[in-house]
Formats: sequence, C-alpha cells, structure tokens
Amino acid sequence: MLTWDLLLIKRVLVLLVFHRLLFGQFEIIESFDPEKSLPESDLIILNTASTIYQGLTEESAALLSQLSFLTDNEAVALGEFVKGDINDFDQFQRIQMVVTELWEEKKESNINGVFYHRINFVDDVQYKWIGELNFEKFTFGFLGERDGEEINILDNYSTFIETRYGENQFIIGNFQMLSGYGLISWRTFPVKSDFGTINSALRRGRGIQPFRSGHESWAYRGFGWTRNFDMGQISGSISSRDIDGSIQEESVKLSSLGLHISDSQVENHNNITEIIGLVNWQTAFKSGEIGITTGSGLWIDNERIKFLNIASSLYGNYQILNLKIFSEIAFTSQLKSAIITGGRLKHDSFYYGIVFRKIAPNYFAIRDNSFRNWNNKEMGEFGFLQEIQFKLEKTTLKLYSDYFTRQTNGKGEFENHGHEMGFSIAQNISSKTWIQTKLKVQETSSESYSYDDYNYSNVPISTFKTTFKWKYNKNNSYQFQLQEKHKQNGTPSSWGIQLRSKHVLDDWSIYGYWVTAKITEDAWIYYWDVNVPGEMKSKVFTQSSHYLGTKISYTTSKRSKIHFRFSYTWKKWDFNVIPIVRSALQINFSI
Repeated sequence: MLTWDLLLIKRVLVLLVFHRLLFGQFEIIESFDPEKSLPESDLIILNTASTIYQGLTEESAALLSQLSFLTDNEAVALGEFVKGDINDFDQFQRIQMVVTELWEEKKESNINGVFYHRINFVDDVQYKWIGELNFEKFTFGFLGERDGEEINILDNYSTFIETRYGENQFIIGNFQMLSGYGLISWRTFPVKSDFGTINSALRRGRGIQPFRSGHESWAYRGFGWTRNFDMGQISGSISSRDIDGSIQEESVKLSSLGLHISDSQVENHNNITEIIGLVNWQTAFKSGEIGITTGSGLWIDNERIKFLNIASSLYGNYQILNLKIFSEIAFTSQLKSAIITGGRLKHDSFYYGIVFRKIAPNYFAIRDNSFRNWNNKEMGEFGFLQEIQFKLEKTTLKLYSDYFTRQTNGKGEFENHGHEMGFSIAQNISSKTWIQTKLKVQETSSESYSYDDYNYSNVPISTFKTTFKWKYNKNNSYQFQLQEKHKQNGTPSSWGIQLRSKHVLDDWSIYGYWVTAKITEDAWIYYWDVNVPGEMKSKVFTQSSHYLGTKISYTTSKRSKIHFRFSYTWKKWDFNVIPIVRSALQINFSI
C-alpha cells in the first residue's frame, strides 16, 4: 500500500511543473465556534471559487450562495451585486470578507478545474481526493477517501455532473435537496445555538445542489431536476443507493461514523437499501415566499426489514417593513409532526430575532436536520431562542439565550431541559488590530456520545474566551487566545492559551501554532487545529497537555502548491512523555 502511494506521489509531483493553485485557509471559517460543526462542503465551495473564478460573476455568485453560514439576505445580495442592483457590500460585511479573501490577489485566468490529494499520517495512513472541473455547459465533481485501517483504498466516493439548459438545472450522481427550513431535507449538520444562529435558522433552502461532502450516508444518489417558470420554481428527484444505518421501530438512523474497520463495521457496510423520491415547489410574491415539500422513502435492510415513510411540509416567509417572519410545519405518515417559526427585526445598527421549534419524539422525515440542540432525536425537543445585536461604529455587541426541553422523559441521570446563553463584544481597535471577548453559560445534557457531543453535564458550564488579532502587514499576522472553562460544581477551572502566527515570504507560507491547556474533569477546551486547505478540524483537549503544530506551504509552480503539516502533542503537563507525532501532506493543482 505504501509503495503504491509513493508511486502516486511521484507521478503527481511531475505534474506540478505545469499547474498552479492558490488555496488558502479562510479566516471567516475560523471565526465560528470550534465546538460547533460546519459542513465540509463550505470549504470545498470556497476553495473551488477561489481557484476557478477570477472574481464575483454570475457563476461564482451562484456557487457562493450555497455556503451554509450565509444568511438569506446575503445570498440574495450576491446575485443583486452581479446584476448591478447594488454597488457595494458595505451592509454585508461577511460577504465583503469572503470576496476579499478569495480574490484579493490577481489570479491567472483560464482555470477550469481544481484537484487536491491529501495524505494524513495518524495511526494509519488516510487518503482523500477532491476535484471539480468546469466546462462550458456542465460541471463535474468527485470526492474519494479512505480512513485509517480501512481495507479498500476507495472506501467512500461521491461524484456528480451538473448542467443547465435554459431555465432547467440537472444533476446526475450525488446531490442534496435543501427545502424550506430543514424539517424534510437539509444539510449534513443542523443549525446549533450560537451567536448569529437567528440568521442561519432563517436561511431558506434553495433546492437541488451538488453534494460536496465526505458524509457517507447523507447524499441522494440518482437524478435531480429544477426548473424556473412563471408560477415559481419546481424541483424533483429520485434516489436509490445503499447506506450504513439501522432500521428502528419509528425511524431510520443513518450512520455518521463512516468507518469500516472492525468485522461488524465491514459486515454492516451498505446494509440498507434506500429509495427516495422528493418534490418541492416554491414561489415568490411581493412581500414573501411560500413553498411545499413532499417526499417518500423506502428502506430495506439485509434481514428484509422494511420501513416506509411519507413526509410533507408547508413553509413560507413574509416581510413587513424591517420585520421578517418565517415558518415551516411538517407531518409524516408515522403521525409525527414538527414546527419551526420565528422572525427577525432589523434596523440600521440593531436587530432582534426569535426562533421557536417543537419537534415530536422520534420525528423522522427524509433528511431532516432543522435547528435543534440535542442530537438524539428519540425524545423530541421544544425550545425558543432569542438574540439581540448592536453595532456602534467599531464595536459590535451580541447577546443570545436559548431554552430547550425534551418532549418525553430522559433516561437515568440526564436532565430533560437545557439552557444556553452568551454575551460577545468585538472591537476593531484599528485597521490592523481586532479584539473579541465572549462569555457563554451552558446547562445541558446529552445521551449521544458522538463527536458532536463531547461535553455533557448536568451542571452549568461557563466558558470565557478572549481573542486578540494583530495584522502587522499583509504577510505577517498574529493571534492570541485565552480560554477559561468552569464547571459550576466546585471543581477548579480548565484553561488554555493559544498562540498562532502566519508568515509569507515569496513562495513560502509558514503557520505556527501553540496551545497549553490545563484540564480538570470533563470541562474540555476546544481550539481550531492547524488545517491544510479543505480541512476544518477542531482539536479537543480532554487532559492537561501541550500542543505544537506547524503548516508549511510552498508554491511549486504557477499552478500548484504543496502543504506539509506536523504536530506534536505532549499529554503530560511536565513534558515527561514521548510526544504523539502526526503529519499530513497535501498536493493541490489546477488545470
């Protein structure tokens, strides 16, 4: 296996003489909480847009509008800018930041495709291949990966072909349908409570999209179609594929692990046959939009156990002056229901928003993933979120509060309710200096011990975080972050210090990273890791330790770039232990 991979590297290195790619790690992504998950597709979209397009065009705006963290207004603003309806993004700072990061430097034209090959050396070798080719009338994308210790070199793969003809959009292969506000079919990750959640929850789905993620069981595989006509937009799809999961009494649980190493994992690989049909119609009127989604799914496992489900929803939004309200209500053939509704009042430097949701126990649609805080869906969820924001010249104040309860009783020691609140103040001290302070208090419990639920507690946990950024010049920048997490049961606080730096010299870019963390009990601390382009991994510190990481990027030619990453972890406070060494190699090139 190693010989094969070394041969592949040699062949790719030969191509580097003729290729160039300007991949970067985007600061706007790192502004999000590392405890929250973001879709991998966001990074792939940013990297693709940065490489293939030279600026904001009709095609690049359509691609960027698929970013999960953009609000509905921001997605619309992209198209309006291209059409000339707005002249700048002064009112849309996040779009301005994205555009600046993507196209600050002049790039070479006639770039039609992007490809990168990543090798992670952890306990075993991990591989990942991602590519996208743009032709005059269609786009071709692919993703392949192999996790450590998996038998097959291409254990997971995803491909799509997208084309447009007049008012029609067609996708063959792997795709997703984003409809309404997530109660029927949505992205791989739900929206979670955080600063700015109101804007994300208010983001309406925009129909059929290519699937650009490594999630192995979430994509539809088959045929998708969208057409715009006088009465609105209609989307339809048919999907048939094998997935990992389990059929339960009232739902189907899709596997999010994606590993096929142990005998049981290999045996249950693609153990369920899934057939899905979806239709979505939506139309706009003077002050809002309305839409309907309906779908049917049939799941059959290896033991011929069957599960049939039909789900439908009605959704819409309405604008009254500076107030925008939205709602979606859904029902399934299993006699389960869910509703999400809310609104946002926005005026100049101020906005207030509220979101209410009620999701029945064991609610299961097709690919539902609406705003919710508990990953475990068995007991349902009721909750409401409030958020307020003020902008005063160079200072931004944000406050939010989310209260949520289970619809049925929990098990064992786990509580049936939770609460989360936060306060943030950010200030641009100068054009080169920025500081932000956050305080969060969380009181929640979890019954799912997956990656997204590291922290679970029945007592309040407070997190204090201060981040200071200094951009000395275009090529040199620094970041310092102090974090303190306190479990309010009398135990000492956990704390961590993070130092980051970036230095650019000609064709070389060097990123430095250091973390010292003192941990008590399960008050764990999260920081963004040193990531190569296309990654957005956070590192959780579960015990007192020290972490040193670096990334070195070298532009080998006009169309290629190589990234090396090394990290050392000392899991003893006194360094009296052999460090854990991990590394990665990534080769990027365009054509």
